[in-house]
Amino acid sequence: MRRLSQVAALALVLAGCGGGDSGPTVPDDVAARKQLATYVAAFYRGDGEAACALLTPTGKAGLRSESLRTGSPSCPSTIRELSSTSRKLHAPRIGVEVKGDRATATIRATRPPYESGALLEKTDGKWLIAYPPGLLQKYVGKGGLKPGAR
Repeated sequence: MRRLSQVAALALVLAGCGGGDSGPTVPDDVAARKQLATYVAAFYRGDGEAACALLTPTGKAGLRSESLRTGSPSCPSTIRELSSTSRKLHAPRIGVEVKGDRATATIRATRPPYESGALLEKTDGKWLIAYPPGLLQKYVGKGGLKPGAR
């Protein structure tokens, strides 16, 4: 009887494997949108490790070029630097259009007024950001002048 229950338990475990199907698949546009939203949230928290994990090597290089530091700053330190000088978007809306293994996204917000594009690439089944969204700086110029202030 014990042998029969072990066989039944093994059959249930194997049935749960589903022949490699790991459950319902998420549509590409939803997965890409989620990755971009996760990146934006990590960016505004200043979480360089989390944000950089969502970037392609090209995305990381492009982001590092935005740093005001001399030398070659790391991606996480660049995220911390840029997030500290960027205005936070309130309730950004993200639209995504997928074509094969590439996706274009648009991020919009009304507070503050903002619109930017982003490019994503599907690599090993995961959407990564190849071109991050643009930055909206808190301060411009010397002396910490806000845009439009004179």
